[in-house]
Amino acid sequence: MSGAKTVAIIGAGPVGLAAAAHVLERGLSPIVLEAGPEAGHAVRQWQQVQLFSPWEYNVDKAAARLLAPTGWNSPDPQSYPTGGELLDRYLTPLATRTPLRDVIRTSSRVSAISRVGFDKAKTKGREQAPFEIRYQNGKGPEVLRADAVIDTSGSWFSPNPAGRNGLPAIGERECAGRIAYGMPDVRGAARGRYAGKTVAVLGAGHSAVGTLIDLVHLADEAPGTQAIWLLRGADPAKAFGGGRNDKLAARGELGSTFAALVAAGKIKVETQFGVTDLSELEGRLTIASGGCCGARSVVADELIVSTGFRPDLSFLSELRLRLDPAIEAPVALAPLIDPNEHSCGTVRPHGARELAQPEPGTGVRVAMDVFAAGFGAPLGQAMEEERTAAQAAQVAVHDLRERTIRWGLTGVVLAFALAVLIYQLLGRSLVNRVADVATAAAAIAQGRSDTRLKVTGHDELSLAMARFNRMAAHLARREGRLVADQKHLQEIVDARTAELRAANTRLESVDLARRRFFTDVSHELRTPLTVILGEAEITLRPANPTQEDLRAALLVIQTRARRLHHRVEDLLRIARSESGQIELDASLFPVADLLDEVRESMLPVARAAGLALETFAARDDIALHADRDWLRQTLDGLVSNAVRHSQAGGTVRVEAAVKGGEVVIKVRDQGTGIPANELPHVFERFWRGAKAAGEGTGFGIGLALAKWIVDRHDGTIEIESNTGGAGERGTAARGTCVTIRLPAPVPDISLEAAQ
Repeated sequence: MSGAKTVAIIGAGPVGLAAAAHVLERGLSPIVLEAGPEAGHAVRQWQQVQLFSPWEYNVDKAAARLLAPTGWNSPDPQSYPTGGELLDRYLTPLATRTPLRDVIRTSSRVSAISRVGFDKAKTKGREQAPFEIRYQNGKGPEVLRADAVIDTSGSWFSPNPAGRNGLPAIGERECAGRIAYGMPDVRGAARGRYAGKTVAVLGAGHSAVGTLIDLVHLADEAPGTQAIWLLRGADPAKAFGGGRNDKLAARGELGSTFAALVAAGKIKVETQFGVTDLSELEGRLTIASGGCCGARSVVADELIVSTGFRPDLSFLSELRLRLDPAIEAPVALAPLIDPNEHSCGTVRPHGARELAQPEPGTGVRVAMDVFAAGFGAPLGQAMEEERTAAQAAQVAVHDLRERTIRWGLTGVVLAFALAVLIYQLLGRSLVNRVADVATAAAAIAQGRSDTRLKVTGHDELSLAMARFNRMAAHLARREGRLVADQKHLQEIVDARTAELRAANTRLESVDLARRRFFTDVSHELRTPLTVILGEAEITLRPANPTQEDLRAALLVIQTRARRLHHRVEDLLRIARSESGQIELDASLFPVADLLDEVRESMLPVARAAGLALETFAARDDIALHADRDWLRQTLDGLVSNAVRHSQAGGTVRVEAAVKGGEVVIKVRDQGTGIPANELPHVFERFWRGAKAAGEGTGFGIGLALAKWIVDRHDGTIEIESNTGGAGERGTAARGTCVTIRLPAPVPDISLEAAQ
């Protein structure tokens, strides 16, 4: 690698991207060729699967250092990610937010690798020649030169077949429509294919175990789903693993869960079942084991083959490789990962030394030199004899070509004359009928689908004309259906256009509300700050201010600071609700106690406004299973709104009752009410109404936060109001009533036990 510094990496999976990070960190130039449309393409095929190893062992340190400047948050090192989480939280940011995004070439499938100017047999000077990588992308074949190659393409897309001897079972290719390989997402993307079906899973590894567990869960969700485990061996217990003694805790837990499901009879087990034949009959798949005499068979709707994978070495055929004949891995690595001796928990650490290949190889060079020295003279004599024979053959070919041309021209003339004679005798009628077919076809092409041919004979052309008429009739019917579908599509487009216009109107309303919100925020925060600063400056002007002046100024500052604190708390609550940071701590408590707390906290506020505050619970045993603190804050906010919009001498009433399996809490006031045209907007964030322009009216987020809290409790909140003006419900008393409905606790939960 002296001079040039380019390293080609095949595959943009976890290993390929980590290798690229290390190459980049060492000052080299990586180029990553990914066959899929985006990085981590193979991982996306099993993104529903949870890994056995935690994040600690899945995040490469060089990759983490590359991600750090982007603001990337490292996951909890002890948690276990799924394939999808590995993509979203690690591989995708690494491939799109770091300098690696400029070196990854997607949809680039490598087809061959060799040395520039050297075939596999040529040795002298081989070590100085760069590698030539040929790959295919959407633009056509491409060629890349590099000083080193790292193959991390993996084996996901070359799975082992279902046959027991390493070959596809008889009929496996013909039944491919009912066979899947690896670990399909039976409860997610592929749910429709497997729900309610009999599904056979072939294999004894963890891919098969995980798929069978998912099928059992699918059976609980979709009755009629049945899982059949096809096991080549005789002992199912080998697949259960070590349980709690397993070196990989997540793998041990998976094995224990699987063992319990097998013991409970949730999975039908067929042992010593080596698949030999597959056939499809009456819409179902017959899976046979053994020969035609005494064979066993299983009938299923689908077959999932989880028998492992093998590497695709086809594009490495021009490189000098030393591979283990059984494992097809580098000879130094094969004993470490031999599945006959190891599991993924007993493989010791390994690296470049075990993965390196002997390219170029001195042993091959010496053998080629000896061959050339021993057979140089005989080889030259043979080449001279071959050259003489080639010249004689060339002369013979020239003579043959001249004779062929003469006889060919004679044949063409005779054939032309014969064709003219046949045309005159037989072809004119045929040509006329063919012309009629061509005219009719042109008419149909112009849109006249009612065109028909007149059929008079019984020969092949007449049969074709009759079929033409049937085709024209079919096209006419299809044209009618297309017109109807076009009309229906236009109706759908019109409906979606109307929906988009309505959504645009709502977005404009939201934008107007936000602009108004920022204006109100500046006003609400500026006014108390101005008062605080003014009071401080006025009080500090005298050299020795009196205690009374200081106390009065501090009281004003305290009042304004508390109001400012309330406004900031409102903003913090709404921000937490939007980001999902608010967690509910549900418990069972009496509603009467909740109403007493609300009365105790809000009674001073009501008295200061000259109002009476009443609370009433229809029964003492009414209870709720909810977050007590958040419900109390919600009721405090509703009572505060009622006090703010009521006149002195009025009454604010909070009452609770049980109706229809729900706990109903109402907050009533006798205030000014809410206009009917504003009621649909009261639960929108930042909505303050047309009259809310003065200081202290809030940000318009109290009711929105209340609705969010009630929704999180699976309840509903609604508001009724009457301004008492003419034309609004006659002479009904004005005021507002906010009603909260929450699910009542289930009957077997007792209030005494909770207390």
